[in-house]
Parts: sequence; structure tokens; C-alpha cells
Amino acid sequence: GQRCTAVKVVLVIESVADALVEKVKAKVAKLSVGAPEDDSDITPVVSESSANFIEGLVNDAKQKGATFCQEYKREGNLIWPLLLDNVRPDMRIAWEEPFGPVLPVIRINSVEEGIHHCNASNFGLQGCVFTKDINKAMLISDAMESGTIQINSAPARGPDHFPFQVKPL
Repeated sequence: GQRCTAVKVVLVIESVADALVEKVKAKVAKLSVGAPEDDSDITPVVSESSANFIEGLVNDAKQKGATFCQEYKREGNLIWPLLLDNVRPDMRIAWEEPFGPVLPVIRINSVEEGIHHCNASNFGLQGCVFTKDINKAMLISDAMESGTIQINSAPARGPDHFPFQVKPL
């Protein structure tokens, strides 16, 4: 999560959301948490103020009814990975970048709803589209206002894959 091109929010069509959430939950359960020198998957965030900001986003989501797929756990700057399901647009986490190990899932009813949310967001350095239909992937990626878009692939770090630039509007 502490990378500018890390996944910040998942927009998923309602009909496949339960299956996706279960798969991501299983992956999260396998992540190791600890010190960087122990080669942990999840390490402390950069500062206490960053951890406090993340906790504020998590608390807001909890107060507004998001589903916690794991227990929220924090020790100092170390925050355990957290998958939040049923995130809604009225929650701060839907719009503000946690820059930490928290992944919000927003269930949508249509591709158009997803594109609208994507384009209304201040995020946009990278985006990803996952679908079995390449024509649909191309149409969606063309409609997204994002610097780069991966199709059926996770975000790339940037310069070592392709030029790290923003697509002109």
C-alpha cells in the first residue's frame, strides 16, 4: 500500500463480488506482518501520523457500516492488512488514499457506475481492468481517465515497465 501505484480501491460488479472478496481474503490471510529486516510482506508505515491517518479512514468506514474481513489491528506504525467490503461512496476510504495496507472494495451494479467512480476520483496514476472480454476491457480502459491502465494484470511499478506519464485528457 505504500506505493503510488498500489491498488487503492477495488470496484467490482456485484454478481462476482462475493467470490472476489473470498479470494482476496484468503490471500490477505497468508501475508506475513513484521519488520522489514525479517522480509515481512507487511511492514510499518512510514510515520505515526501516517498510521493515525489510516486509522481515521478505517474508523470512518467502520462507523458508516463497511464490512471488516479481518480484525483491525495496529501496534505503533505497524498496521495489519485489512480488507474492507461493502465500502460506499459516502466513506472517506472510497476517495482518500490510505497509503497503507487497507483495501476497500466497492460493489457496483454496472460498468458505467464503475467508470463514473473511477473518473470522479482523485486517484488515477494507474488503473486495472479485469475481464474475460477483451473488447469490453478496451472500451472500459478508453473511458477511464487514468495515466496507465493494465488489462488483466496488477499495477506495475512504472519506469521499469513503461514510461511513467499521465495520459493527456
